[in-house]
Amino acid sequence: SPPPLSPFSSSLFRSFPLVTQFTTYHHHPTHFMFTRHAPSRVLTFRRLSGHVTPLVRQRVSGSPFGSSAASAKASKSATTSIGVLPPSQMRVRERGRGTSASDESSPGRSAQRLFATDVPAVRLSGRTGPVVLTVTSGKGGVGKTTSAASIGLGLAQRGVRTLLIDFDIGLRNCDIHLGMERRVIFDFVNVLKGEASLKQAVIPDRRCSNLLLLAASQTKDKTALDLDAVGSMLQSLKANDEVDVIIADSPAGIESGAHHAMYFADEAVICTNPELSSLRDADKMVGLLLSKSAGAEAGIPPNISLLVTRYNAERAEDGDALSVNDITEMLGLPLLGVIPDNPKAVLRSTNMGNPAIMAENEAVAGSYQDVCDRLLGNDKP
Repeated sequence: SPPPLSPFSSSLFRSFPLVTQFTTYHHHPTHFMFTRHAPSRVLTFRRLSGHVTPLVRQRVSGSPFGSSAASAKASKSATTSIGVLPPSQMRVRERGRGTSASDESSPGRSAQRLFATDVPAVRLSGRTGPVVLTVTSGKGGVGKTTSAASIGLGLAQRGVRTLLIDFDIGLRNCDIHLGMERRVIFDFVNVLKGEASLKQAVIPDRRCSNLLLLAASQTKDKTALDLDAVGSMLQSLKANDEVDVIIADSPAGIESGAHHAMYFADEAVICTNPELSSLRDADKMVGLLLSKSAGAEAGIPPNISLLVTRYNAERAEDGDALSVNDITEMLGLPLLGVIPDNPKAVLRSTNMGNPAIMAENEAVAGSYQDVCDRLLGNDKP
């Protein structure tokens, strides 16, 4: 029999999740040792009545252990150490009701029933169908993810069926901004590769049922995205009319991750700080959206609007930073909103797992609320 699990006798370990992509486990008299080698395995341990009960999720197709001999050996080792079922007996537990086997094989098919069927459609201003809204900038650290998470929650609170997709493969952050980091089981790459259905991978927001998150993979790099697979999934979502808005949170730079996020954009929000380097990078992204996106290639370029972030009016008046008028004149874009510079409020809200739009009694929250109203065609000063 295995030795007692003494590290878990403390109340600190009474209930905790362990999420990893590569896991093997061995016993030690005083602790568990985890060695990474088998892909796509997620273990959640929960102490129940003095026992540790493992819940194992395995990739949908194929054994993570490779050959049958290696699988049998690994299964025996796993069973004798902590009583985990061998791979042949494991099942992927459905993350939602009504997910069929056909959903597993096609990411787009699983788009059905993402939201309750009685949720009415709410469209962005000037749009008659679902749209892909890309939040991008080119430069890092300007508030793309902060803005994407805040806009996503704000639109959802207004009745918009919103799917937020994190395109920053390897460096995901949307889950942290929404307080979902402990709830990620499957990710964007799993869906594209057919290892999980979209229904299984999306995470519903606990504050608003109209918001879903599809997290990026933390263990892959940006080359894991395939343009055709991304396009197929997005087009299927739009064709099924299952969502109103798909928000693509773009990574920094102009490499493959950013290219995938902006290529299918119907609408784009360019985030920029009031500094020249940020404006130059933003201008570069505008050029790419107007020339290299799918819409531009079809002669229908995306609508682009400007979101000025981390704006300090006093510094602009003193001439130490660019003014809003300077920025709009230089980029030639319609202004969607101005987010005041308040790093403490944003940091405090993010650390609590809340988007900046939920920062109580802060101007930054009100500014994001105005942005959401403008996206829906409501006039705001």
